[in-house]
Amino acid sequence: MGIVEKDGKYLLVTLNKHLERFGGLYTPAGGHIEKGESREETLRRELKEEVGINSFDFKFLESTNGDIPNKILHWCYCKTNDSNLKINKREIKNAGFFTKEEISRMKLWPAVFKIFKKLSYPHCLL
Repeated sequence: MGIVEKDGKYLLVTLNKHLERFGGLYTPAGGHIEKGESREETLRRELKEEVGINSFDFKFLESTNGDIPNKILHWCYCKTNDSNLKINKREIKNAGFFTKEEISRMKLWPAVFKIFKKLSYPHCLL
């Protein structure tokens, strides 16, 4: 999962697919690691496919349990200068960059809320 920052705002998306109980909840962009991929390779592929972000700095933060049983989330911090999102409407319903204040009022996936609260990095959101 990529916590993507651009100019002090953070990228969050809502997905077109997933369990009904998570419909309309915001999450960072990301996806499944394919066989032979590193975390960074996966995130670079997913950000390009989902929202058209091609260039970013990458730092792995930690792994946690996800909201879907038996799923592990690998959290990464990414800083980008890419300004135009190219949303893949097959996968992403909505996407945008949001301020910390805006995010504090948004409905987030439970695991997203937990990691944002837990992180003590400069990009801690809540």
